[in-house]
Amino acid sequence: VPGGRGPVQFWLSAKLGEQALRASVAFEFLPTITGSISVASSSPSVITEAATATFVVRLTNFPRLSLPYNASLVTFAVPGRPMAPAAMILDSTTESTVATFTAAGPWSPGTFNVSVCHPPLGCSRAGGFEVTVLPTPPAEVTASFPPSVSSQGKHQLSLTVAHLGIPAPQISDISA
Repeated sequence: VPGGRGPVQFWLSAKLGEQALRASVAFEFLPTITGSISVASSSPSVITEAATATFVVRLTNFPRLSLPYNASLVTFAVPGRPMAPAAMILDSTTESTVATFTAAGPWSPGTFNVSVCHPPLGCSRAGGFEVTVLPTPPAEVTASFPPSVSSQGKHQLSLTVAHLGIPAPQISDISA
């Protein structure tokens, strides 16, 4: 049987007297997994102190997962926080597995490493990636509507404020 990757059809032939018999067996060569999990890509790689971030990670040297995907088969460890399962497995093939997880701030400025495990293989073969945390910029108004109002009477004004560090608030009355 030739070595390789991917699907293979293996044929067996036999002749019993005048009768020829032929049978086949289909199987698939799978890559051998040795060493640590490899993080081929991760995003985002930079977040701010107050950010709740959803990370998307593409893993290689990782077993193909069967459908329906079990998110607990990919776990993430962030320093100082408990190990957490993936939020979702987006895809898994013999080439790579793509998973997401969400982690909430606050974070300390600097860098930290996130470890990725496949619990059935143990975390001694964990892969990892680095995340940089930047200070949260000061809050700023990035858009307003309408662009201008008169000083007479009450007006409804819609503002978009970036970098508040909290979920978007709804403020109903602002006096100037």
